[in-house]
Amino acid sequence: MLRNVFIILMVLSLILMAGCERTVMERSEIFTEEVRVRDLIFTPSIHGTGVGPTLDLTGEGGLGIAVTSVSTKEKHSIVFECQHGGFVIEREELWKKLHEDSVYTCHYVNLFKAVYNGDQFVSRDFYDFDFLGLAEFPDLMEEPDPRHEVVN
Repeated sequence: MLRNVFIILMVLSLILMAGCERTVMERSEIFTEEVRVRDLIFTPSIHGTGVGPTLDLTGEGGLGIAVTSVSTKEKHSIVFECQHGGFVIEREELWKKLHEDSVYTCHYVNLFKAVYNGDQFVSRDFYDFDFLGLAEFPDLMEEPDPRHEVVN
């Protein structure tokens, strides 16, 4: 009985010490900067099938046949150079309109993981950029993910 009470008290103390931390996905305001198209890459779709032998490694000495099939979709990738170094996106409609070594105006947001203990701010860590689009092609611009709260 005393052992059960001790275990319950330990569990309760761990819960109280852990608090009610929650992680929130946040984003910055929209930033703008110039980017240069370094490369436009097209990777065609492929499909392949192969047949090969299998071995039974359990010691029973059986042989079998394995059929493997692999498919990939075509990709339209854009390699940009910017003040942060560079980044790659995959957007077919934008890929069709761009030219290598051309300069465009990029819109993006910074993405953060923030930790709060109740309403008290604990920490915020940058984890990615979210490319929204190019000013020159407003019809292809995307809105920031509404699940990310805006950081003040």
